[in-house]
Amino acid sequence: MRNTLRDVIPSMFHRRLLLLAMVAVALLLILGVATARLTTGQSFAEARSTSEAKLASTQLISTRRGAILDRNGRVLAHDEPGWEVAVHFNVITGEWAGRQAIRDAKKDRLRWESLGDAEREQYVGELRGEYERQVEEMFAILAEVSGDGRDRVRERRDKIIHGVNTLQDHLWRIWQRQKEAERGEPVPLEEVSQPIAEAFEHHVIVSRLSEEQRLTIERFIAEGRQIAERSDVNTQRVWREVELRRRTVRQYPMESMLVKLDRSTLPSPLASSEPIELRVSGVGVHLIGLMRETWSEDVEDRPFRDGGGAPDLRGYRVGDQIGRSGIELSMEDTLRGARGLRRVHVDSQDDESMPVAGRDVVLSIDILLQAHIQAIMSPELGLMRTQPWHSGDVPEHLIGNPLNGAAVVIDIASGDILAAVTMPAAPRALLEDDPALLWEDPINEPMVNRAISRPYPPGSTVKPLVLVSAITDGVLGEHERIDTPGYLWPTRPMVYRDWYWKKYQRTRGEIDGVAAVKYSSNPFFGILAQRLMDQIAFGRMLWWYEQFGMGQTHGIGLPEEVPGAVGPSNRDPLRSDVEFMAIGQGPVSWTPLHAVTAYARLVSGNMAHRPRLIVAPELEHDRPPGEPTALSPAAQRMATEGMREVANESGGTAYMIDTPAHGIQRERIFNVQGVTIMAKSGTADPGSRHIDLNGNREIDPGEVVSDPRDHAWVVALVQPEGAARPTHAIAVVVEYAGSGGHVSGPIVNQIVHALQHHQYLAWPPVR
Repeated sequence: MRNTLRDVIPSMFHRRLLLLAMVAVALLLILGVATARLTTGQSFAEARSTSEAKLASTQLISTRRGAILDRNGRVLAHDEPGWEVAVHFNVITGEWAGRQAIRDAKKDRLRWESLGDAEREQYVGELRGEYERQVEEMFAILAEVSGDGRDRVRERRDKIIHGVNTLQDHLWRIWQRQKEAERGEPVPLEEVSQPIAEAFEHHVIVSRLSEEQRLTIERFIAEGRQIAERSDVNTQRVWREVELRRRTVRQYPMESMLVKLDRSTLPSPLASSEPIELRVSGVGVHLIGLMRETWSEDVEDRPFRDGGGAPDLRGYRVGDQIGRSGIELSMEDTLRGARGLRRVHVDSQDDESMPVAGRDVVLSIDILLQAHIQAIMSPELGLMRTQPWHSGDVPEHLIGNPLNGAAVVIDIASGDILAAVTMPAAPRALLEDDPALLWEDPINEPMVNRAISRPYPPGSTVKPLVLVSAITDGVLGEHERIDTPGYLWPTRPMVYRDWYWKKYQRTRGEIDGVAAVKYSSNPFFGILAQRLMDQIAFGRMLWWYEQFGMGQTHGIGLPEEVPGAVGPSNRDPLRSDVEFMAIGQGPVSWTPLHAVTAYARLVSGNMAHRPRLIVAPELEHDRPPGEPTALSPAAQRMATEGMREVANESGGTAYMIDTPAHGIQRERIFNVQGVTIMAKSGTADPGSRHIDLNGNREIDPGEVVSDPRDHAWVVALVQPEGAARPTHAIAVVVEYAGSGGHVSGPIVNQIVHALQHHQYLAWPPVR
């Protein structure tokens, strides 16, 4: 090869020139490969990202959460502009004080270099103390001006640190898995452990500031920064790490209202010709819901930054607001918008994506009717306090005690829930000022939505359903009469008794289904349960209960909704279980929402009828079409006629009360003109509960104090004059109160008056 080269190029000079050329080509190839690596692939992407980060800054543009509206367009929840104070993460963690101290110590270069390690540490510690004092003073000022208090601000700091650290660990694990997938081998966590963006950002410490609070904090920030700008002064430097910025604040404008009530139609001991004005707070809170700050799992489930690619503008960051309960929670994806993103470039034109506002949600409720019914059920009016007419054996020391309960009103034709009230209410102001009074009250449990979240034994309110089932299945003839004994089981006369037998030691003799509903005869419906078991199928009555919507949720869009129960949860039902379930006792329970739904199905014959809370066309496909079930029309007529007699004829269990006005005075429970009310009362045995009836001592854990009073139910149908059938269903339950008709009947009566006042019972309809 060497000789060949000499033969081709005899000149030494030319051979050396060729060698230099080859070296140059090799160098060019090496540079070309390096350039390709820098302009393509992972290295290029990393380098480009680093360069662009230096040439551009990113700003997030806040979005607007969708509003929540009632059926008439009244705003129940919406975002309003507000102010908040954010502090840099390094200040929150305490790292800032140490870094400032090291920086100041190194300024005196000669002294620093002359000190040993221990002396340097001592010197930095002395300087750090001043900056730590600044930090604590700054947080104390924020706590005082905002009114949050030092404990709340300290809790907020701890929560931010925990949230960022949790998110950081989550992202590190993602990055570790990505690297391992690229390499095909394990990667140590240390290789991907680097601070995330949230560690270099400001985080909200106080929010919901008034204009006066904002101006006060703004002065502190301005004065602190002016002082810190003097090169010879180190005090107040921490205020340069504080930002005052706008942020939307969730407001609930209809949460507190003044309601004027007519008292002329109340039971005579409470009646007056003078109306009363009551302030009700917490209106609709259990339905609309609450907000909270994000938890670490929220950020992990949908992080704003997922470890690669563009940010998820609908994702969550530490400190974001998210729905906690009610509609705010269940409709979070609809209500939550997407942030905008503005990227400011040093060497080119800016670009931005505009924020996308959340969509509004319309509810079926009428918030004015909701407030009206809450006022009716407020203890101040008197109907939700223990009264002498509630039962014949009300202990004297209980008279005047406030009661708890719930009411639901539904439009039968549409399924719209017009109101769903639970008492006691949960005012938002109290949730902010002293939440323990609401969250940690084991007796009254004000945070429980009793309208949909607490199942109760239904008592005799299920009897019209049992009657319709038995007649439709043919085990009871339309005109058949049953000779009803005083008790169902001959060998156990004290267990399954008729109240009439218990009181008078006489039977009612032969009665038909209408009279059985009117008089609420326990043995009659026990016999129907036996016939359904023996002639159709053992579980036939349970099947019928399920057709009426019991034992299932209705999908109204509230996560707190419970299904209730039909039959035992841990074993097969016994014969006695089914017999007890026929009178609404034993292993059966429902909520007021179940009650109005069942009665709507009874009247319409549509077993697919479902209640509706969220008015949204895109959700309509979830509501099954109305397909009338083959309920016997005669059975429907008999059930509703029995209910009409319950409320309107002597002997009906919701017809009269005995009030102690001017001696004992008998008076009608229902006194609304222009409508027909059909009702069924229920007095349900609740068992025992952990409560001190005298209210003057603590109950030991595990101690059971029996409350002799029953849960009081009335479920009613309302039919305006001229209407062909009932238009509205109402259910009221009052806990541990006494007789269903005597306790809940007057409340239902006032709710019908309220429906009339708000123009729901006009015929033809005006809405």
